[in-house]
Amino acid sequence: MSQRLYLQPGDCLFRQGDRGECAYIVESGRIRISATRRGTELTLNEVGPGEMLGELSLLDAGPRTASAWACDEATLTVVTRSQIDERLARAEPVLRLLMRQAMRHLRREIQDVSLPGESSPPMIEHIRLETELLSGIQNGELELWYQPIVNLARRDIEGFEALVRWRSPTRGLVPPVDFIPMAEETGLVVRLGDWVLHTACEALSRLGPAADGKYVCVNVSGRQLEQVGFAHGVRETIAKTGIEASRLHLEVTEGVLIQSPLARAALHECKDIGVRLLLDYFGTGYSSLAYLNQLPFDGIKIDRSFAAKMTEEGDGNKLVVAMLSLAQQLGRGVIMEGIETTEQRDALRRLGGSVCQGYYFCRPVPVRQLEEVLRAGLGEKLG
Repeated sequence: MSQRLYLQPGDCLFRQGDRGECAYIVESGRIRISATRRGTELTLNEVGPGEMLGELSLLDAGPRTASAWACDEATLTVVTRSQIDERLARAEPVLRLLMRQAMRHLRREIQDVSLPGESSPPMIEHIRLETELLSGIQNGELELWYQPIVNLARRDIEGFEALVRWRSPTRGLVPPVDFIPMAEETGLVVRLGDWVLHTACEALSRLGPAADGKYVCVNVSGRQLEQVGFAHGVRETIAKTGIEASRLHLEVTEGVLIQSPLARAALHECKDIGVRLLLDYFGTGYSSLAYLNQLPFDGIKIDRSFAAKMTEEGDGNKLVVAMLSLAQQLGRGVIMEGIETTEQRDALRRLGGSVCQGYYFCRPVPVRQLEEVLRAGLGEKLG
């Protein structure tokens, strides 16, 4: 079923007695709800933009208790049972039980029609964004852009980070900050992450001589790491694309590790394959030091918020020095994120750091432009 429906006046959305498999949010137009009682068809309600209908089917796929017809041209967003089940599975047990009980009471007590929902406009937009992203994944609307990671000591590009973009036909080029949190919340990040992992490895393989000896960094979510067989999937991707395992670097944030034995086990399995592991956003969490000791990280990425502090006197500067020194003492690599000025580049070099990335060197670019950047190099920007 399409994730968005377009109806003409008089079109039937569903009939009384049909098996219900999803609910609908009205984006535009009006939907008339009717039911047959003792041989007579009665109009029970009309729902318009921002209202929901058919939600009882999200409980048990039972028969529709009414029929729904388009009064005029209408656009509807589909809400599937899997979307609701995903949210209920992560809800508190009491809340989950309460919601299911409430839906059961609705089915018993309201036998004629589903009631308009109480979804607020932000929630409607959230659901619409989710359905559009799912469609985008299925329709090939996603792109990977790449930002070079440079080595100031060698004055060259040693790798690049893969960053996902969504080129929506209605929203334009959507930055990750606008859809990744929603993908995390709904579980779509698993499908999204699998695509990113395969596409990044494939790109590294196809770049050929221009990328010899270079690596690609891929961000991995906690939900991916908690999937049974995640490491096996990584192994298969490496085999299919023909890259060396050590050229794939997985970036992980500490938040996904705090209470997840599955995530920790997956990291060890990936390390056994030969993949390199980076602890991202280092310096912003409270457990980063413990994870360096407990888990097989090869390096850290110092959060971009510290880049500006390198050019200032004070504790921020000292913290960067401490992190660089700690990584060196533990034999871990370091990547400094967020370098945006010549002063920050020079400060990092002065403090003893060498590997970094940021807008100063190059903004994220599509793969076709990345190949040009790799061939031409970054010249004087590397100092």
